[in-house]
Amino acid sequence: TCPMCRTESQISFPSRYWYKCSEEKHRLALDEKLFEHKLMLATFSIMTSAVL
Repeated sequence: TCPMCRTESQISFPSRYWYKCSEEKHRLALDEKLFEHKLMLATFSIMTSAVL
């Protein structure tokens, strides 16, 4: 399902977080969200290692 509009999607995203929606604008938004999520994780791990 698409977390934005809750519709079942046929195209699955290569990750366990999201499934791509058939609507292009949702698909783009999901790509951005996934990128932000990865960026956040990377920043967090850098910060943690700096503290330690």
